[in-house]
Amino acid sequence: MKISKNYTINEYSIDLGQSSDSCDQSDLGQTLNIKTQDAGAGKYLVLQTERWAIDDINEFCETLKSIASIDNEHDDAKSETFISNKSIENNLYKNSLSEQ
Repeated sequence: MKISKNYTINEYSIDLGQSSDSCDQSDLGQTLNIKTQDAGAGKYLVLQTERWAIDDINEFCETLKSIASIDNEHDDAKSETFISNKSIENNLYKNSLSEQ
């Protein structure tokens, strides 16, 4: 997506999904909604889920950092900015490979 350098992302939401873990009584998979909110003092992440199993906390933290940095990607731009979710896609792709 091509956006001029003079923009602000006020709030966004991302839904992640993964297969159920072996202790999950449901076989429907697991979903995690991550969104930003700002009550005036600065943006923060809000995580909503019924269940989200984590094997590798470092990988999960890297995914959260990638998501948290989305609205900061334009700060270093000199002219036109291209927003890319490549870092998120790469982390999610690695997660899906490790589940197989």
